[in-house]
Amino acid sequence: MTETRAKSCIYLIGQPQQHFGGRVLPTALDVLKVYFYYHKREGVQQKDAVKSVVKRICQICVKARIPITQEKNIVRKMESLGPTR
Repeated sequence: MTETRAKSCIYLIGQPQQHFGGRVLPTALDVLKVYFYYHKREGVQQKDAVKSVVKRICQICVKARIPITQEKNIVRKMESLGPTR
């Protein structure tokens, strides 16, 4: 079943994206767009979608030689930003 653009648009975020764009560091909005792509469109569970996005961010930071903390700490921080249960 195909979705229209209006149905797939997420309020305040816009259209989900599969990849981070270009040669610049991703913004918080870019991170959310990629997260929602995996979580909503691909149907990946929240925890796995967060891990996937964090792994991509870490790859970008390593390539740019930006020091980062451990991936598990980033995952924990990103999960804490989500809705409470």
